[in-house]
Amino acid sequence: LGEAEKFFANINREDLTLVWETRGPEWEKPQVMEKLRQVLSRLNVVQVTDPFRILPAYTSRIVYFRLHGLGKELYYYQYTDEELRRLGEIAKSFEAEGKTVYVLFNNLSMFEDGLRFIQYLSSGKFPKITGAAGLEPVKSVIAKTRYPAPKSMLIKKVGWRLVEIEDGRQVRLAELLAELPSKTYKNAEELLNALKNAKKLD
Repeated sequence: LGEAEKFFANINREDLTLVWETRGPEWEKPQVMEKLRQVLSRLNVVQVTDPFRILPAYTSRIVYFRLHGLGKELYYYQYTDEELRRLGEIAKSFEAEGKTVYVLFNNLSMFEDGLRFIQYLSSGKFPKITGAAGLEPVKSVIAKTRYPAPKSMLIKKVGWRLVEIEDGRQVRLAELLAELPSKTYKNAEELLNALKNAKKLD
């Protein structure tokens, strides 16, 4: 923190708004966050955080969030409607204080999640993740995978993806894949048939 303080104190800001994304659990300890608040408020440097992990120690007129996903592996994540709804509540709480909030999705489904979030903010409703519910969204996701593929690889590559197996019910593909036999699947059709047999998808 001391080195960062020296850096921010001595650079030529040129009237720019400076932000700093601190990463790692060490920065999230209460005593560290308090020190950050003191230093960043004195230097007027905005802390960038993932609001699902922790709220920033200091913001100015600008609030900047970067979302990396909530999965075990960084970036391999797609946000549910409920999570995006919660994100909207957090953003609005800062806007109510007269602040401008920026949200950057930095996960593998960043484009889709960003569009869904924008639509929710403008209309109060979420679009379907893949345009439909039932078998079609599952088919569209697994068809993009390279085959042959063992079950373990499928869970890693597409298990983080969300599908709507029925209206209003979002599940991760990992939940569906977990019930399948541990084998190598030759193609998407074989995998789809196995999913239909396991979950009676139609």
